[in-house]
Formats: sequence, C-alpha cells, structure tokens
Amino acid sequence: NFALSSPESLVTTVDLPEPLVELYKESNSVQAQERWKKWGVEDRIEEVLIDSKLFVRHEKFELIFIDSGHEYEDIKADTENALKMLSKGGTIIWHDFYTRSFPGVTAYLAELSEYMKIKWINKRENWLETSLCYFKF
Repeated sequence: NFALSSPESLVTTVDLPEPLVELYKESNSVQAQERWKKWGVEDRIEEVLIDSKLFVRHEKFELIFIDSGHEYEDIKADTENALKMLSKGGTIIWHDFYTRSFPGVTAYLAELSEYMKIKWINKRENWLETSLCYFKF
C-alpha cells in the first residue's frame, strides 16, 4: 500500500527470515512478493529478512510504520531502533495501539507518551475503530 500510494518512494520492509518463521509460525513474505509483482511495484520495494529488533541502518527514513512483535519488549526494541533511523520531520506510526489483544503495545506507548508527543488516531464509526498512533519528529 505504501508503494502504491507513493510512486516516487522506495519502501523498505522487514520480515522474519526462514529460521525465525518456523519459530514464530508467521511470515507474510511470499504472499507480499506475489502482490508486489501483480501491482507492478516490486522494483521499488526492498525486503530485508531479519528480526526487526536487530534492524538498524545509518540512513534516515521519513516514515516508519511499526507492526511487528506485540510484546512489550518487542515494541520497545522496534521503537528504539526506529527513533535512531527517523529523519528530522519524519513520522513513526504504530499499529495495534489500545487493543485488548496487545496490551504490551499499549503499555509501552503509554509510557513513552509521558515524554514524547504521541497521538492516537481515535476515530470510531459503527464497528470500525483505528488502532494507530503516531509521533512526528
């Protein structure tokens, strides 16, 4: 969706490598690659197969979307790494905030919001509500 919505951008996505897929029993890599080809965006998507807690680059990113491990320590590590890679004026978006299914995400981001200006996109219509929050640097 990011590559389709922003044709001038290069999208870097992180997914688990095969040995960890067996451990965690989940990966979207194969299905995602098929969609990228179908939509004609595969040349603008770089897939990095690594545990997200270990992913840090020296280059800066304008937008970082975090939707990976949902335990407190996972979201903490992903956020700390994202903050190292976020460009001035960039934005981090977190998924699965304020849901009963992922209390670790909510707990960590609530703590972080005590000293960072994290905003929850709180929009409810009928049965649909968001679980996104963001921080703009």
